[in-house]
Amino acid sequence: MPDDERFGRRIDRTACSSCGRQVDLSAAAPLSTVGCPVCGARLFVPVQVGNFRVIALLGKGTTATAYRAVDQGLDREVAIKVMHFQHRDDEDAMARFLSEARALAALRHRNVVRIFTMGREGSLPYLVMELVGGGSIRGLITRDKFVDETLGLGIAIGVAEGLRAAHAVGIIHGDIKPANILLDEQGSPKIVDFGLARFGGLRMEREGMGTPYYVPPERIRQQDTDHRSDMYSLGATLFHLLAGQAPFDGKTVKDVLLAHVRRQARDIRDIRPFLGAKTAAVVARLLQKDPAERYPNYDELLSDLRIALARAAPAAADAPADALAAVHAAARQAAPVIPTMASPADRSPPAIARPAATAAPTKRSPAKPTDRRLRKIVLALVVGLLLVIAGIGAIVHSLRRREPPKEVAWELPRPSLPRPSLPPVQPAPSLPALQPAPAVPAPPVVERPAAPAVPVHVPATPPQPPPAPKPPEPPPALQQEKGYPETVLVGSPGNPPDSTGFGAVNYAYRIGKYEVTNAQYCEFLNAVAAEDPHGLYHGGMAGEYGGIVRKGQDGQYSYSLKEGMENKPVGFVSWYDALRYANWLTNGRENGDTESGSYTFVREGNGWKVDLPDHAALATGRAPKWVLASENEWYKAAYYDPGKPGGGGYWPFAGRSDEPPPCNINTNAPSDVGSFAGAASACGTFDQNGNMWEWNETRHGGNCGVRGGSFYLNDNVNHLRASTRYVSNPPGFKFSNYGFRVVLLGGTK
Repeated sequence: MPDDERFGRRIDRTACSSCGRQVDLSAAAPLSTVGCPVCGARLFVPVQVGNFRVIALLGKGTTATAYRAVDQGLDREVAIKVMHFQHRDDEDAMARFLSEARALAALRHRNVVRIFTMGREGSLPYLVMELVGGGSIRGLITRDKFVDETLGLGIAIGVAEGLRAAHAVGIIHGDIKPANILLDEQGSPKIVDFGLARFGGLRMEREGMGTPYYVPPERIRQQDTDHRSDMYSLGATLFHLLAGQAPFDGKTVKDVLLAHVRRQARDIRDIRPFLGAKTAAVVARLLQKDPAERYPNYDELLSDLRIALARAAPAAADAPADALAAVHAAARQAAPVIPTMASPADRSPPAIARPAATAAPTKRSPAKPTDRRLRKIVLALVVGLLLVIAGIGAIVHSLRRREPPKEVAWELPRPSLPRPSLPPVQPAPSLPALQPAPAVPAPPVVERPAAPAVPVHVPATPPQPPPAPKPPEPPPALQQEKGYPETVLVGSPGNPPDSTGFGAVNYAYRIGKYEVTNAQYCEFLNAVAAEDPHGLYHGGMAGEYGGIVRKGQDGQYSYSLKEGMENKPVGFVSWYDALRYANWLTNGRENGDTESGSYTFVREGNGWKVDLPDHAALATGRAPKWVLASENEWYKAAYYDPGKPGGGGYWPFAGRSDEPPPCNINTNAPSDVGSFAGAASACGTFDQNGNMWEWNETRHGGNCGVRGGSFYLNDNVNHLRASTRYVSNPPGFKFSNYGFRVVLLGGTK
């Protein structure tokens, strides 16, 4: 390979990130991937470019490739965008590359990616830019098809703020599309790829057209373009975000371009009827064919976007004026799982999803006829038994009227029924009070699961059956405390590792029987979030899928539940939020401290560093600790059955066989926790399959994982498998179908 074709200086040896062994890379091509000869893990072959060590591929575009790199001088990660070798003599490509550098250097705005420097390695120019680790909006659409209204509007506000800043210095972006809008770890949008940017308005001649799904009509007609052209592209992007499809589609690129020129975009509410009228009006105005019928300036556009956001999420009505605060107030850190990060240079059109009918929310199935008959039989037997006892007492009392011996009161045992079981049986009619009776053997008492507790007076020395042996008590570490989330015991016999990559858990712990509900999280907010400096509340909680409404001003916030949403799992919570909730429980629920407890939060730049505890050590400690379930704890509770023959085993569907259980998957509406009473795990948990993706504590590099599938429309039964875990989520991400459950450890005497 000639020197001028090679980007960077070869590094011949590197440590495997999986096993730690040094690997000889002298025979490998730079910037390629090879297998570790010891453990088989895939390794990127790094190169050195000045002070930068290039360590991973981010993505490839038509004219450039983006890499992740480490700035060894300043000890930070950056993105390096390098032009492809074959374009080094292409004047137009070189002009676009330099234009991007000029545009980024002229801008300094929180919603525009920053450029640090520009350089040249051999004949290849490169840009060193801010690394945005949250993935692109295109990845969001690919993963979830469409997004919640408040999230889409919050993203649009941030992008419009960035475009306003660009227009203020005379820059037109020229290629606004989902792949060119990234999300940082806090969920704020950042505009990238100014390769088609121009200073001032100009004609179509010799400039790139941009992506056909989002290109404005005037650019297709080769007419003058200005900031309103970027508005059109933003409108097409917002349409795609909210509707799950681009405003125009066709069999060929030409068909799509002609549709932009000739056809009016359909009303977005024809596709998603629950969107607000104001939101639909903003999208429609942005997509007008004539630029004069769009917004004349970004101030008017931002005003209407904020009005639409306030109507979509009432709690966001008092959002601050600046875009970042608006995003954080109503769509803070809002982005779902993004499996792969799209390159800033990627110009390939996204796959366009076809319109799909919105599924109606799932309703809980009524009780089966056999269940109703069984309840009636049980009730009849109980009532009959009580009438027999009353009759015997009345007869004896009529024959003998003397002072009875000293009596002992006892009552039928009160069984503990699971919350999602059959509806409660109405209590039997009250009976007349029984007068004391002489010693008459009482008929045997039959314990019935649905019987209400009824006090019955019996003689002092009734026949006593031998006491039944008590099951062994769990250690004090695992006792349930009143007012805390209901938990179930997962015993200490260890589960063996399995083929999907999960390890054994050899200590006893209690895990939440249900996902944390809106009612429980609302109590948490009222206890700690009067000011809410950490953004524990998200505007989406008041929207279509949420159950909590915020009122008041900063410092005096209060929170209330939406009717009928109390027992649905809370959504729009981040990994950080779940850890703070666990801290609150650990600190006794009276203490408003969420910074320490089971987890210690330390401010690090614009984010947080969190020290994760050793769960095995906490399980044998004296003080009870609430934590977010680790990946292995979550997995054992969901899939392992110690009662299986041969010492226990895994539910077959955890691998690649058998049928999934009944659950809430792909219904477009969360269900009450525990709705699927017959689908509990072997240890007694509910909804670990479906309803909500659940955060796990386990980190994967800088990201976090979710498990279990959800109600969301693009989820399917394969997401229920143990082998499906999405681990590319920044810890600040929030989305409507992201929830969690907690684990209780420790407290031994």
